[in-house]
Amino acid sequence: MQPFGKTPRILLGAMVAFFLFFTWGSQNAHGLYLDFDSVDAYNAPGGYVEATSYLAAMGVALTNYNPAATVAIYDYRKFFDVIPPSLPNFITMIGSNDPDSYRLTFATPLESLSFTRTRLVDPGGLAYPEWRVTVYNSQGVAGPSVGDSLRGYYGDNPAVTYTLAIPGDVVQSVLVYSNNYHFAGMSAVTLDDFRGNEVPISPSVLLFGSGLLGLVGWRRFRKR
Repeated sequence: MQPFGKTPRILLGAMVAFFLFFTWGSQNAHGLYLDFDSVDAYNAPGGYVEATSYLAAMGVALTNYNPAATVAIYDYRKFFDVIPPSLPNFITMIGSNDPDSYRLTFATPLESLSFTRTRLVDPGGLAYPEWRVTVYNSQGVAGPSVGDSLRGYYGDNPAVTYTLAIPGDVVQSVLVYSNNYHFAGMSAVTLDDFRGNEVPISPSVLLFGSGLLGLVGWRRFRKR
């Protein structure tokens, strides 16, 4: 009777590989959520913190296309006319009256992306920038977009949530553009609560990957 040796170790290795693939695939199906509220912007100078570090920790790369401006996580108590859907923080651009834009690139592609334009409150009236949000696939091709023209808001205007998806494709990045035309009371659109479902790994891919590892182990065993 042959004692336990190499074959059980190979089978065990294949089982471990399958478990790792399955676990990674399950984690990959989790969602993205950016509410910006873990940042202590209230006690920061000016009531805001530059957004790069927070986004990087969440697996999101930030590209700022206007070096004269700052992509900022702002505490609404230090801003004006803005109430985010999840308190206290939101994201915007500050420091420039020229057209502004920034891109968020996601480490893992998304099935869709939703976000909220904050609630706007001003009894005397508020001029709000023109803005547009556009999603892009992994090849950098633009998909659907939403936005609004330069306009005035009066009284209490509720937050609005938008969802963007690219039919038959993934969302890899989002571009946020604003233009206040040297007129609106703030530089850029005020957004909060970015959400997206990460594209899951197909079960067939997981099985294929674990099968390859098992086959490699079996061939090494046969050669010995």
